[in-house]
Amino acid sequence: MDIKRYYYSLVLHLLPSASKRTEYVRRKQLFGQLGERCHLQSRKLPLYANLIHLHNNVKLASNVGFVTHDIIHKMLNDIDLQNRGGI
Repeated sequence: MDIKRYYYSLVLHLLPSASKRTEYVRRKQLFGQLGERCHLQSRKLPLYANLIHLHNNVKLASNVGFVTHDIIHKMLNDIDLQNRGGI
């Protein structure tokens, strides 16, 4: 995690209200898109928040998390199909 993300995460944890967190996220453009009338109760900042687009009227509850990456490519590349009866 880079120093900017640590800083943004710290600020989100210190802001007392969801409306202040939402305005901070909007002002810093932390998400790819943040629509009108959004409400961010969660204090978690996703790893690649710029990949997340939230449209109008989205409400995020506390402790909501986003997975912006996975390891499916690693799992699929490591399958030995010849020893498992495939191909």
